[in-house]
Amino acid sequence: MLQRSASVAYGATLALGSRVLKLVAGPQPREQHIDRRHPTEPPGFRTKVASSWRQTLHVARESGEPASIVHVLMALLPTHRAHPPRGILHLSRRVEQRLAQLRTVKQFAATEDPVEAVHQLRVASRRIRTFVDLFGPYVDPGLVESLHKPLCRITRAVRELRDTDVQMARLRTKWATTSDAPQREALGYLLDRAKERRRKLARRAQRALSRQSFDALAPPLREMLDAVALRARAPSMTYGVMAELAFRPVVEAARAAVPHPLSTEEAEQWHRFRLALKRFRYAAELLEPELGASYLEMQRRLKKLQESLGDYQDSVLFEQAVLKHTSRLDDGADSELVRGLRALVVRSGEERHEHLARCREHCALLAGPQLFATIE
Repeated sequence: MLQRSASVAYGATLALGSRVLKLVAGPQPREQHIDRRHPTEPPGFRTKVASSWRQTLHVARESGEPASIVHVLMALLPTHRAHPPRGILHLSRRVEQRLAQLRTVKQFAATEDPVEAVHQLRVASRRIRTFVDLFGPYVDPGLVESLHKPLCRITRAVRELRDTDVQMARLRTKWATTSDAPQREALGYLLDRAKERRRKLARRAQRALSRQSFDALAPPLREMLDAVALRARAPSMTYGVMAELAFRPVVEAARAAVPHPLSTEEAEQWHRFRLALKRFRYAAELLEPELGASYLEMQRRLKKLQESLGDYQDSVLFEQAVLKHTSRLDDGADSELVRGLRALVVRSGEERHEHLARCREHCALLAGPQLFATIE
Protein backbone atom coordinates (compact mmCIF):
# COMPACT_ATOMS: atom_id res chain seq x y z
CA MET A 1 0.00 0.00 0.00
CA LEU A 2 2.87 2.36 0.92
CA GLN A 3 4.61 1.68 -2.42
CA ARG A 4 1.39 2.40 -4.29
CA SER A 5 0.95 5.67 -2.42
CA ALA A 6 4.54 6.60 -3.23
CA SER A 7 4.00 5.86 -6.94
CA VAL A 8 0.85 8.01 -7.01
CA ALA A 9 2.69 10.78 -5.15
CA TYR A 10 5.62 10.72 -7.55
CA GLY A 11 3.31 10.57 -10.57
CA ALA A 12 1.38 13.60 -9.38
CA THR A 13 4.64 15.45 -8.83
CA LEU A 14 5.79 14.71 -12.39
CA ALA A 15 2.45 15.78 -13.81
CA LEU A 16 2.55 19.07 -11.94
CA GLY A 17 6.17 19.58 -12.89
CA SER A 18 5.43 19.03 -16.56
CA ARG A 19 2.74 21.71 -16.48
CA VAL A 20 5.23 24.20 -15.08
CA LEU A 21 7.90 23.13 -17.56
CA LYS A 22 5.58 24.08 -20.43
CA LEU A 23 5.69 27.58 -19.06
CA VAL A 24 9.48 27.42 -18.88
CA ALA A 25 9.83 26.09 -22.42
CA GLY A 26 9.07 29.31 -24.23
CA PRO A 27 6.54 32.05 -25.04
CA GLN A 28 2.86 31.17 -25.08
CA PRO A 29 0.27 32.41 -27.63
CA ARG A 30 -1.58 35.56 -26.71
CA GLU A 31 -5.05 35.12 -25.25
CA GLN A 32 -7.90 37.55 -24.88
CA HIS A 33 -7.54 39.34 -21.56
CA ILE A 34 -10.01 38.25 -18.93
CA ASP A 35 -9.97 39.84 -15.48
CA ARG A 36 -9.74 36.86 -13.10
CA ARG A 37 -8.94 38.90 -10.02
CA HIS A 38 -10.56 37.96 -6.74
CA PRO A 39 -12.70 40.84 -5.42
CA THR A 40 -10.21 41.35 -2.57
CA GLU A 41 -7.18 41.59 -4.90
CA PRO A 42 -6.00 45.07 -5.85
CA PRO A 43 -5.77 46.08 -9.53
CA GLY A 44 -2.54 45.00 -11.16
CA PHE A 45 -2.01 42.17 -8.61
CA ARG A 46 -2.00 39.41 -11.26
CA THR A 47 0.22 41.48 -13.54
CA LYS A 48 2.85 41.70 -10.78
CA VAL A 49 2.73 37.94 -10.25
CA ALA A 50 3.09 37.29 -14.00
CA SER A 51 6.00 39.71 -14.17
CA SER A 52 7.61 37.91 -11.27
CA TRP A 53 7.79 34.52 -12.96
CA ARG A 54 8.66 36.00 -16.36
CA GLN A 55 11.51 37.89 -14.72
CA THR A 56 12.66 34.64 -13.05
CA LEU A 57 12.81 32.94 -16.45
CA HIS A 58 14.48 35.88 -18.14
CA VAL A 59 17.26 36.05 -15.52
CA ALA A 60 17.74 32.29 -15.71
CA ARG A 61 18.00 32.31 -19.52
CA GLU A 62 20.39 35.26 -19.54
CA SER A 63 22.69 33.55 -17.03
CA GLY A 64 22.49 30.21 -18.81
CA GLU A 65 21.19 28.51 -15.63
CA PRO A 66 17.94 26.51 -15.70
CA ALA A 67 15.17 28.02 -13.62
CA SER A 68 14.10 25.95 -10.61
CA ILE A 69 10.64 24.50 -11.16
CA VAL A 70 9.80 25.36 -7.57
CA HIS A 71 10.80 29.02 -8.02
CA VAL A 72 8.63 29.31 -11.12
CA LEU A 73 5.72 27.61 -9.40
CA MET A 74 5.98 29.88 -6.38
CA ALA A 75 6.04 32.93 -8.66
CA LEU A 76 2.79 31.77 -10.26
CA LEU A 77 1.02 31.56 -6.91
CA PRO A 78 -0.77 34.48 -5.26
CA THR A 79 1.41 36.30 -2.74
CA HIS A 80 -0.39 34.86 0.27
CA ARG A 81 0.38 31.30 -0.98
CA ALA A 82 3.82 31.88 -2.47
CA HIS A 83 5.68 31.22 0.76
CA PRO A 84 6.42 27.53 1.42
CA PRO A 85 4.98 25.95 4.56
CA ARG A 86 6.90 26.48 7.79
CA GLY A 87 7.71 22.77 7.82
CA ILE A 88 9.47 23.03 4.43
CA LEU A 89 11.57 25.96 5.63
CA HIS A 90 12.50 24.06 8.80
CA LEU A 91 13.38 20.98 6.74
CA SER A 92 15.60 22.99 4.39
CA ARG A 93 17.35 24.71 7.26
CA ARG A 94 18.11 21.43 9.03
CA VAL A 95 19.45 19.73 5.91
CA GLU A 96 21.64 22.72 5.00
CA GLN A 97 23.02 22.85 8.55
CA ARG A 98 24.00 19.17 8.45
CA LEU A 99 25.56 19.55 5.00
CA ALA A 100 27.65 22.50 6.21
CA GLN A 101 28.64 20.44 9.25
CA LEU A 102 29.88 17.61 7.03
CA ARG A 103 32.01 19.96 4.96
CA THR A 104 33.54 21.58 8.06
CA VAL A 105 34.71 18.33 9.68
CA LYS A 106 35.71 16.31 6.61
CA GLN A 107 39.40 16.80 7.48
CA PHE A 108 38.74 15.73 11.07
CA ALA A 109 42.42 15.14 11.92
CA ALA A 110 43.18 18.82 11.26
CA THR A 111 40.41 20.15 13.51
CA GLU A 112 40.87 21.45 17.04
CA ASP A 113 39.05 18.42 18.48
CA PRO A 114 39.40 15.40 16.14
CA VAL A 115 37.35 13.14 18.42
CA GLU A 116 34.36 15.50 18.37
CA ALA A 117 34.82 16.04 14.62
CA VAL A 118 34.52 12.30 14.00
CA HIS A 119 31.38 12.23 16.14
CA GLN A 120 29.87 15.11 14.14
CA LEU A 121 30.70 13.38 10.86
CA ARG A 122 28.82 10.25 11.82
CA VAL A 123 25.84 12.06 13.33
CA ALA A 124 25.50 14.57 10.46
CA SER A 125 25.63 11.84 7.80
CA ARG A 126 22.99 9.82 9.67
CA ARG A 127 20.70 12.82 10.04
CA ILE A 128 20.89 13.61 6.32
CA ARG A 129 20.24 9.93 5.55
CA THR A 130 17.12 10.16 7.71
CA PHE A 131 15.85 13.02 5.52
CA VAL A 132 16.53 10.97 2.38
CA ASP A 133 14.79 7.89 3.81
CA LEU A 134 11.79 9.86 5.09
CA PHE A 135 10.96 11.63 1.84
CA GLY A 136 12.40 9.12 -0.61
CA PRO A 137 8.94 7.79 -1.60
CA TYR A 138 7.99 11.26 -2.93
CA VAL A 139 10.92 11.84 -5.29
CA ASP A 140 12.74 10.15 -8.15
CA PRO A 141 14.22 6.82 -6.91
CA GLY A 142 17.41 7.55 -8.87
CA LEU A 143 17.85 10.76 -6.88
CA VAL A 144 17.48 8.82 -3.62
CA GLU A 145 20.05 6.26 -4.75
CA SER A 146 22.55 8.97 -5.72
CA LEU A 147 22.40 10.32 -2.16
CA HIS A 148 22.04 7.15 -0.13
CA LYS A 149 25.24 5.43 -1.31
CA PRO A 150 27.73 8.26 -0.60
CA LEU A 151 26.09 9.04 2.74
CA CYS A 152 26.38 5.39 3.78
CA ARG A 153 30.05 5.40 2.78
CA ILE A 154 30.70 8.45 4.97
CA THR A 155 29.00 6.82 7.96
CA ARG A 156 30.87 3.55 7.48
CA ALA A 157 34.20 5.34 7.08
CA VAL A 158 34.13 6.65 10.66
CA ARG A 159 31.99 4.00 12.40
CA GLU A 160 34.80 1.91 13.94
CA LEU A 161 36.87 5.01 14.64
CA ARG A 162 34.02 6.57 16.62
CA ASP A 163 33.45 3.33 18.58
CA THR A 164 37.16 3.25 19.45
CA ASP A 165 37.06 6.87 20.63
CA VAL A 166 34.17 6.02 22.96
CA GLN A 167 36.03 3.03 24.38
CA MET A 168 39.19 5.11 24.89
CA ALA A 169 37.22 7.69 26.86
CA ARG A 170 35.80 4.89 28.99
CA LEU A 171 39.28 3.43 29.61
CA ARG A 172 40.70 6.82 30.64
CA THR A 173 37.86 7.41 33.09
CA LYS A 174 38.30 3.99 34.67
CA TRP A 175 42.08 4.38 34.87
CA ALA A 176 41.68 7.75 36.65
CA THR A 177 39.12 6.42 39.16
CA THR A 178 40.65 3.00 39.94
CA SER A 179 43.14 2.56 42.80
CA ASP A 180 43.71 -1.19 42.39
CA ALA A 181 47.23 -1.61 40.96
CA PRO A 182 46.60 -4.74 38.80
CA GLN A 183 43.45 -3.18 37.29
CA ARG A 184 45.29 0.07 36.57
CA GLU A 185 48.01 -1.86 34.77
CA ALA A 186 45.38 -3.77 32.78
CA LEU A 187 43.57 -0.54 31.90
CA GLY A 188 46.84 1.06 30.80
CA TYR A 189 47.59 -1.96 28.62
CA LEU A 190 44.13 -1.80 27.01
CA LEU A 191 44.46 1.95 26.48
CA ASP A 192 47.79 1.53 24.68
CA ARG A 193 46.23 -1.09 22.37
CA ALA A 194 43.27 1.22 21.72
CA LYS A 195 45.56 4.16 20.86
CA GLU A 196 47.42 2.02 18.35
CA ARG A 197 44.14 0.84 16.84
CA ARG A 198 42.85 4.41 16.63
CA ARG A 199 45.89 5.59 14.65
CA LYS A 200 45.30 2.87 12.05
CA LEU A 201 41.55 3.52 11.88
CA ALA A 202 42.06 7.29 11.57
CA ARG A 203 44.35 6.87 8.55
CA ARG A 204 41.92 4.44 6.97
CA ALA A 205 38.94 6.75 7.61
CA GLN A 206 40.71 9.80 6.19
CA ARG A 207 41.61 7.88 3.02
CA ALA A 208 38.01 6.72 2.61
CA LEU A 209 36.66 10.24 3.13
CA SER A 210 39.15 11.73 0.66
CA ARG A 211 37.49 9.64 -2.05
CA GLN A 212 34.10 11.20 -1.30
CA SER A 213 33.12 14.57 -2.77
CA PHE A 214 31.11 16.29 -0.06
CA ASP A 215 30.42 19.24 -2.39
CA ALA A 216 28.76 16.83 -4.85
CA LEU A 217 26.09 16.09 -2.23
CA ALA A 218 24.73 19.64 -2.32
CA PRO A 219 23.02 19.68 -5.78
CA PRO A 220 21.04 16.42 -5.36
CA LEU A 221 20.10 17.30 -1.77
CA ARG A 222 18.74 20.68 -2.88
CA GLU A 223 17.02 19.05 -5.83
CA MET A 224 15.34 16.67 -3.41
CA LEU A 225 14.28 19.56 -1.16
CA ASP A 226 12.79 21.28 -4.23
CA ALA A 227 10.96 18.10 -5.20
CA VAL A 228 9.49 17.76 -1.69
CA ALA A 229 8.42 21.42 -1.71
CA LEU A 230 6.82 20.99 -5.14
CA ARG A 231 5.00 17.84 -4.07
CA ALA A 232 3.67 19.65 -1.00
CA ARG A 233 2.06 22.21 -3.38
CA ALA A 234 0.32 19.63 -5.55
CA PRO A 235 -3.51 19.72 -5.50
CA SER A 236 -3.67 16.21 -4.00
CA MET A 237 -1.20 16.82 -1.15
CA THR A 238 -0.24 19.11 1.72
CA TYR A 239 3.02 19.12 3.62
CA GLY A 240 1.21 18.08 6.80
CA VAL A 241 -0.18 14.93 5.17
CA MET A 242 3.19 14.15 3.57
CA ALA A 243 4.97 14.50 6.91
CA GLU A 244 2.46 12.25 8.63
CA LEU A 245 2.77 9.54 5.97
CA ALA A 246 6.58 9.76 6.07
CA PHE A 247 6.79 9.64 9.88
CA ARG A 248 4.41 6.75 10.53
CA PRO A 249 6.70 3.92 9.28
CA VAL A 250 9.53 5.26 11.47
CA VAL A 251 7.29 5.27 14.52
CA GLU A 252 5.96 1.79 13.80
CA ALA A 253 9.50 0.46 13.37
CA ALA A 254 10.49 1.89 16.77
CA ARG A 255 7.35 0.46 18.37
CA ALA A 256 8.08 -2.97 16.89
CA ALA A 257 11.71 -2.83 18.10
CA VAL A 258 10.83 -2.54 21.81
CA PRO A 259 12.50 -5.61 23.40
CA HIS A 260 9.99 -8.28 24.32
CA PRO A 261 10.02 -9.39 26.99
CA LEU A 262 11.84 -6.59 28.80
CA SER A 263 13.60 -9.25 30.87
CA THR A 264 15.58 -10.39 27.83
CA GLU A 265 19.37 -10.28 28.08
CA GLU A 266 19.91 -10.50 24.33
CA ALA A 267 22.19 -7.55 23.62
CA GLU A 268 21.29 -7.51 19.91
CA GLN A 269 17.62 -6.80 20.70
CA TRP A 270 18.53 -3.78 22.81
CA HIS A 271 20.95 -2.59 20.14
CA ARG A 272 18.24 -2.77 17.43
CA PHE A 273 15.89 -0.82 19.70
CA ARG A 274 18.58 1.84 20.21
CA LEU A 275 19.07 2.26 16.44
CA ALA A 276 15.31 2.43 15.85
CA LEU A 277 14.97 5.12 18.53
CA LYS A 278 17.84 7.06 16.99
CA ARG A 279 16.05 7.14 13.61
CA PHE A 280 12.84 8.08 15.44
CA ARG A 281 14.57 11.01 17.14
CA TYR A 282 16.27 12.27 13.96
CA ALA A 283 12.99 12.10 12.05
CA ALA A 284 11.18 14.00 14.80
CA GLU A 285 13.81 16.76 14.63
CA LEU A 286 13.16 17.15 10.90
CA LEU A 287 9.39 17.28 11.39
CA GLU A 288 9.33 19.44 14.53
CA PRO A 289 6.82 22.07 13.26
CA GLU A 290 4.31 19.35 12.36
CA LEU A 291 4.59 17.65 15.76
CA GLY A 292 3.64 20.78 17.64
CA ALA A 293 3.33 20.62 21.43
CA SER A 294 4.16 16.90 21.56
CA TYR A 295 7.69 17.45 20.22
CA LEU A 296 9.45 18.49 23.44
CA GLU A 297 8.01 15.67 25.55
CA MET A 298 8.78 13.15 22.81
CA GLN A 299 12.38 14.32 22.52
CA ARG A 300 12.84 14.26 26.31
CA ARG A 301 11.78 10.62 26.45
CA LEU A 302 13.81 9.65 23.39
CA LYS A 303 16.97 11.31 24.67
CA LYS A 304 16.70 9.65 28.09
CA LEU A 305 16.12 6.25 26.50
CA GLN A 306 18.98 6.71 24.06
CA GLU A 307 21.40 7.63 26.84
CA SER A 308 20.64 4.51 28.88
CA LEU A 309 20.71 2.26 25.80
CA GLY A 310 23.99 3.86 24.68
CA ASP A 311 25.58 3.24 28.10
CA TYR A 312 24.47 -0.37 27.92
CA GLN A 313 25.85 -0.85 24.40
CA ASP A 314 29.17 0.72 25.42
CA SER A 315 29.38 -1.64 28.40
CA VAL A 316 28.74 -4.63 26.11
CA LEU A 317 31.54 -3.55 23.74
CA PHE A 318 33.89 -2.86 26.64
CA GLU A 319 33.30 -6.31 28.14
CA GLN A 320 33.89 -7.93 24.75
CA ALA A 321 37.20 -6.07 24.36
CA VAL A 322 38.37 -7.07 27.85
CA LEU A 323 37.45 -10.73 27.25
CA LYS A 324 39.27 -10.69 23.90
CA HIS A 325 42.56 -9.44 25.39
CA THR A 326 42.24 -11.63 28.48
CA SER A 327 41.85 -14.76 26.36
CA ARG A 328 45.03 -13.85 24.48
CA LEU A 329 47.18 -13.29 27.56
CA ASP A 330 45.72 -15.61 30.19
CA ASP A 331 47.89 -18.70 29.75
CA GLY A 332 47.71 -19.74 33.39
CA ALA A 333 50.39 -17.31 34.50
CA ASP A 334 49.82 -15.11 37.55
CA SER A 335 51.30 -11.79 36.45
CA GLU A 336 49.88 -8.48 37.67
CA LEU A 337 48.58 -7.71 34.16
CA VAL A 338 46.67 -11.00 33.94
CA ARG A 339 45.23 -10.55 37.45
CA GLY A 340 44.09 -7.08 36.47
CA LEU A 341 42.44 -8.31 33.28
CA ARG A 342 40.62 -11.05 35.19
CA ALA A 343 39.34 -8.50 37.68
CA LEU A 344 38.20 -6.25 34.82
CA VAL A 345 36.24 -9.13 33.28
CA VAL A 346 34.27 -9.52 36.52
CA ARG A 347 33.81 -5.79 36.94
CA SER A 348 32.74 -5.18 33.33
CA GLY A 349 30.15 -7.97 33.60
CA GLU A 350 28.69 -6.37 36.73
CA GLU A 351 28.53 -2.96 35.01
CA ARG A 352 26.80 -4.47 31.99
CA HIS A 353 24.08 -5.93 34.24
CA GLU A 354 23.67 -2.58 36.03
CA HIS A 355 23.22 -0.74 32.74
CA LEU A 356 20.77 -3.37 31.51
CA ALA A 357 18.68 -2.96 34.66
CA ARG A 358 18.60 0.80 34.03
CA CYS A 359 17.56 0.20 30.41
CA ARG A 360 14.63 -1.95 31.52
CA GLU A 361 13.58 0.66 34.06
CA HIS A 362 13.70 3.53 31.58
CA CYS A 363 12.01 1.45 28.90
CA ALA A 364 9.11 0.67 31.25
CA LEU A 365 8.79 4.34 32.23
CA LEU A 366 9.46 6.14 28.95
CA ALA A 367 8.56 3.80 26.08
CA GLY A 368 5.38 1.88 25.31
CA PRO A 369 2.11 3.84 25.14
CA GLN A 370 3.60 6.80 27.02
CA LEU A 371 6.04 7.54 24.18
CA PHE A 372 4.06 6.54 21.11
CA ALA A 373 0.81 8.13 22.26
CA THR A 374 2.44 11.55 21.83
CA ILE A 375 2.02 11.31 18.06
CA GLU A 376 -1.33 9.55 17.85
